[in-house]
Amino acid sequence: MRALTAGAGLLLLLGTSDSRPNVRATPMFLKGQEWPAFVVQCTNVSETAQSKLDYICNSQAFRLDGELHERQGIAGSFIGSAEIPVGATFTQVVLLGEGPHQPLSLGTLYGEYVVASLDARVTPGEHRVAFRCRSEWSDEMRFVWSGP
Repeated sequence: MRALTAGAGLLLLLGTSDSRPNVRATPMFLKGQEWPAFVVQCTNVSETAQSKLDYICNSQAFRLDGELHERQGIAGSFIGSAEIPVGATFTQVVLLGEGPHQPLSLGTLYGEYVVASLDARVTPGEHRVAFRCRSEWSDEMRFVWSGP
């Protein structure tokens, strides 16, 4: 674990909250990680199945240190089911940082997920972040990033 943390820089979670079970964000540690990464899980609490593409298009926003960042447009492969059933969870792995992101080996994740790279300047130090799933937001969490 120590080597894994050293390889990924220090991403220390200082506070979490599960008060909104329909939007949950968890930090992710990966060897060789260049930027902070989070697993964002969105639960479909509507009364009907929802389009996965709709979740992706409407979940391309986050707040970093109080500043709203929204990504316009999407690219990538959408392998798996086309819809999120009622009560099911849609998972995105979100990478924050500027510039190109190296591909990640996500062999430890199970189930369907989408990887999203969202541009934001993340300097070493303490930060606050929250993620949007459709119209709902995760609770804000604090983290410390020491760099790649």
